[in-house]
Amino acid sequence: MNRTVYVCEECGSTDIQCVAWVYVNTNVIADTYGDGDVQDLWCDKCDAHTHQITEAEYKQNQEL
Repeated sequence: MNRTVYVCEECGSTDIQCVAWVYVNTNVIADTYGDGDVQDLWCDKCDAHTHQITEAEYKQNQEL
């Protein structure tokens, strides 16, 4: 089973977060929010809002 790994477009870190709706009594994630807008995503390594891309795309961009 191949799982798509998403990374920060700037630094390639997998330590990215997205905005989510969470049931407050169970801490179960109901849905993620946003359409990929930079304000909806955060990179812990960059300490900034970011865009996410696949790890394969990041590696391909590094070769250019």
